[in-house]
Amino acid sequence: MTTLCQTPPTKPPTRSAAPVPAPLREKSTTLHGLHAIADQTLVSATSFATGLLVGQVSKAQLGTYALGISTFWLVAGVTNALVWTPYTARAAHLGVRRHRQYRALSAALSFAIGAVLAVGLGLCGILADWWLPADSWLAPFLWACVPLAVTMTIREHVRRVFVADFNGWQLLAIDIPICLLTLVSVASLLWLGQLDANTALVATALAAMPAMLIAYRHLSTDRIGTDRLLATFRSNWQYGKWLLLVAITWLASDSALRWLLVWLGGRDELGSFAGVFLIVAMVNPLLLAMTSFARSVASRTLASGQRHQLTQGALQSTRWSVAFATLAFVALTLFGNSLTAVTFGETYVDPWLMTMLALAVCLEGVAVPIEATFIALEYGKLLSWVASARLVVSLVLGAALIPFYGAHGLAMAMVGRSVVVFAMYVARLVATHRQFAEDLVATPAAGNYPCPEASAN
Repeated sequence: MTTLCQTPPTKPPTRSAAPVPAPLREKSTTLHGLHAIADQTLVSATSFATGLLVGQVSKAQLGTYALGISTFWLVAGVTNALVWTPYTARAAHLGVRRHRQYRALSAALSFAIGAVLAVGLGLCGILADWWLPADSWLAPFLWACVPLAVTMTIREHVRRVFVADFNGWQLLAIDIPICLLTLVSVASLLWLGQLDANTALVATALAAMPAMLIAYRHLSTDRIGTDRLLATFRSNWQYGKWLLLVAITWLASDSALRWLLVWLGGRDELGSFAGVFLIVAMVNPLLLAMTSFARSVASRTLASGQRHQLTQGALQSTRWSVAFATLAFVALTLFGNSLTAVTFGETYVDPWLMTMLALAVCLEGVAVPIEATFIALEYGKLLSWVASARLVVSLVLGAALIPFYGAHGLAMAMVGRSVVVFAMYVARLVATHRQFAEDLVATPAAGNYPCPEASAN
């Protein structure tokens, strides 16, 4: 059972005993939610259009481009666990001065981690160039991911900060020009006959550079000393060490399936999968906006000390998620194949693959409110167990199905893991809600905050 304490655990930057909300966070939750959805719609539409342009070259190039984006999200799991998620969870608890300081320190950490990730990808590219044949696609692909690791890490950092701070207008103000630059660059490369997966990845990376100016501005608002930076990293490590495992295993389960499909079926097979997946991913604006929004709201609910209301809200939100996911699944199965034919061509149409991918993605969306609740509660061990189970199920089902069914086997593996994850989340949420209800009766001081270090989760 969770041990209670009267104040949150002390860690740099410390939460104030009576946090004073920053003025920028005194905004309409509904309005911010609309901004977040609009922004994510813009970002996802740009990603879709970029994939569509690359798909005009060949299935192999589309598959390689999709592999590059999934590789970025895999390595970005480090920053997500050690910077972005701790910031989302803690920013709501901080007063104006500490909030500004923590934002600057978080920007510095994102710059540092992005640079380390870029160096790592560059070294992998050098090794691939040494060991593989001269005509191998892997080394140039890894080098193209190097600038992507830096600029896209910073861009996503800025987006997460604006979402956590309820700065919806600034979120749109930075993403609109970046999306326009991306589309113009990729379309120009196609017109010049120079577009392939690698040039598309580099163009995407260069278009994200304006976000680096915003991050630098955040960085310069407070003095950054080595001691403060290390203290913040240690603090985030204590918070995010389990989430790091969660992020890496969660994203590795996706990347492993794609790399397995490339190994067994080739880049053309992955391209066929990517074309259908891009259509299914049209629901991503809603799902990703829901994820960021749910995490911010959950953190603010917990900051008020209302643990029982947090889990009660998660149960109610999950019911609504089921309804929305059902509508999305029906829409994708009815119209997805026609849209695939119109955008990518008849050669990409695969009704069975469309149905399986739609089911897998919609099932994962249903779990968004539950995951946000457990992140706000800092239930790192629980999240790591769920992520590990997801990875194991992905690998087992992928190894069993992909050799025989190709892209269809990958989709079936995704459905299987989504079912397992949702079942685990629901079971624990119900148990946690009952526990909090009992604690509320036994301890009327509803403002008590759970100490994550003493949580047996």
